Amino acid sequence: MKTFLIKNFVFLTLTTVLLFNIASAQKGDELSKGLSLIQQDFNTGKITLEQSLLQKFYYGFDKSKLATNYQFENDKPGKCGTELIQQFYQNREELSQRSIDLIESFLERPFLKTESLATYFSPSGKFELTYSISGTHAVPSADANSNGVPDFVEWNADYFDYSWKFSIDTLVYLAPPIGSGKYQIGFENMDYYGYTMPIGGKATRIVMHNTFLTFPANTDPEGNQKGAAKATAIHEFKHALQIMYNNWNEPGWFIEMDATWMEDIGYDQVNDYYNYLGSSHLLSPGRAFNNGSGYEDCLWLHYVSQKHGVASNRNIWNRRITNPTENIYTTFNEILKTYSSTFVKGLKEYFTWNFLTGTRRTTLLPTYKESAFYPTSFLCRDKKSLPDSSSGCEMSFASANYLSYSHSGLNKFIRLSYYGTASGNQSIQLILKYKNNTMELRSFDLSPGNSFDYIITKKLNEIEYLGIIPVVTSITAGNFPYKIKVSPFQTAEFTHTPISDTEIPSSKVITAKVIRDLNLAIADSLKLLYKTGGGNFVSLKMNPTGMQITLIRMPYH
Repeated sequence: MKTFLIKNFVFLTLTTVLLFNIASAQKGDELSKGLSLIQQDFNTGKITLEQSLLQKFYYGFDKSKLATNYQFENDKPGKCGTELIQQFYQNREELSQRSIDLIESFLERPFLKTESLATYFSPSGKFELTYSISGTHAVPSADANSNGVPDFVEWNADYFDYSWKFSIDTLVYLAPPIGSGKYQIGFENMDYYGYTMPIGGKATRIVMHNTFLTFPANTDPEGNQKGAAKATAIHEFKHALQIMYNNWNEPGWFIEMDATWMEDIGYDQVNDYYNYLGSSHLLSPGRAFNNGSGYEDCLWLHYVSQKHGVASNRNIWNRRITNPTENIYTTFNEILKTYSSTFVKGLKEYFTWNFLTGTRRTTLLPTYKESAFYPTSFLCRDKKSLPDSSSGCEMSFASANYLSYSHSGLNKFIRLSYYGTASGNQSIQLILKYKNNTMELRSFDLSPGNSFDYIITKKLNEIEYLGIIPVVTSITAGNFPYKIKVSPFQTAEFTHTPISDTEIPSSKVITAKVIRDLNLAIADSLKLLYKTGGGNFVSLKMNPTGMQITLIRMPYH
């Protein structure tokens, strides 16, 4: 008997967007190579939509059917199967009945009544946990209190009770319908941490991994196994809450960004999301949000909530109820406006926070509360001598680059010349770290054409480093190459042919060649000082003639 009642479950998001987003979930060694290759083959047309979905389900639920070219030794598990479930329902009409039946059999399996299945009700009475006591999908059998219920099941029941209490009672998100009186939780031996699936209307149920052993490490004081279960419980429960607002009609990357953010809000001590920061805007600042998986980009929501409060997240979802088809960047902008900010302003601050992580973490400027534990952001350019010219690194829309410059031995100012792509809106963030342990941030929105010529009137030998962050604040897709030049600067330099003492009186013509960068020096202000014998110096004004300044017929002896 089929248990899927999804006729009232409506997806509005475009198929192509959903399929593209899971591809990016696999950028980086901390994510699955197998899933990455499946998506790559779909993007290049080597396999069809139906074949790619089947291979992704085989990857997670039946490795014996997975094509050998997608099998890698010691490959990482998929983070969350929910986006895959979302894709399945979005593209259901394009699949053969055979594929639909096969995929549904995977999703039904944790709840099919067999002699090996048992149930346990959470202490709150809100959750019914169905689990196997034998076979491939059995949960660990340890039962320290000898009450007949595996400790693992009791742990998970507590984690879901906490997730409900924290999310619904404390943070006041909309509660999911419980259906028959209990929210259903199952367990599966799979290559995903867990997944959430719709079962009709706004009702959902959740499937968790059956052991959480051999998963990537986290920082939970109670150990990796419990930490992974805690993070997964509140992550998947957040997916269940998302449906209450807009039926998962947001981009897949945002769905995952949001649920991963919730892990750290609910279980701050676990930090499982650290495993995904190798693909984040810390190390890949030049890619757009929609070219990521979402897990790593939870940093964006950490910026928003740490800057404006945790309630900002619920405000985002409340807006999605009344604006269900609104571009997600517009939603960000409208919510940030309620905090006297904008998406553009937030994006610029977000990338400065990203710059100040790891070894560049500081208390002198705002950044993440856990920034010391994050990877040090990747520098497109790190130069300790000037001048320097560069074509920079790649940038997409809503992205940035990080560059650093220093030259401790020079007693000169700094000139920055930036030549960006004429299209799109761009800005420059400057971070100056001084040797006296002070810092300052300067922000500039570029004029049309996106070129920028700026003199920093701070001496290089006073600066520990100059951080330059070009930011593309446009949300229109495209590439945004640029060129940048950073060089020492002096308002004026002049050269002349030296003259020496002589005992023979005569008249001389003295010519000095003057370099006036940006025409900042006043050309007719140059004076010549000279003296004869043991007298005082005499001052004579020199006459400008083009780039030269000449004093004619100086009495000289």
